[in-house]
Amino acid sequence: MTDARVSLVLLLLCSLSGCSGQPERAHAAAPSFEPGARVPDEPLILQDGFELRLPAMKGKLIAVFFCASLDDPECQREAQVLAEHHAELHDDHHVVVIGVSPATTAVHKTWLAAQHSPLDFAADPDGRVARVFRVGEGPAVVVVDKDSSIRAVWRDADPERHVRELLAAAR
Repeated sequence: MTDARVSLVLLLLCSLSGCSGQPERAHAAAPSFEPGARVPDEPLILQDGFELRLPAMKGKLIAVFFCASLDDPECQREAQVLAEHHAELHDDHHVVVIGVSPATTAVHKTWLAAQHSPLDFAADPDGRVARVFRVGEGPAVVVVDKDSSIRAVWRDADPERHVRELLAAAR
């Protein structure tokens, strides 16, 4: 087949399938985890340089919230509400809360200190963690059950509801 015919066939296939000719965004193609799926064993590098692997935290309820940016108002609101409820979530009910954003560990450390936040944040400068967790650019919260399975994936910015549901799950 000539190059012109190959191009014509590809163009026809593309028009039939509805492609735009633009590359698809990675998060659009990756469906969310179904409840009960195993949590990915992707290392999370926290603001203090500590490497955390969620499957190793079996026995704890974990909320991993993903932010597009630390400057994003939805991220700031989620972090603020979770920080306000940190003592109740973490100290009283042993819920581990971890934020993930594209910022570096140094930026997270500075930002958390400026916010006087008790939360931990993992760096995801290349978006690898967001891709592995299939959340795209956020906002999203992945709730990991005590058996290291995915309990829920919330794709909204409703931190008050998130806190209520985390507390209910922890009881």
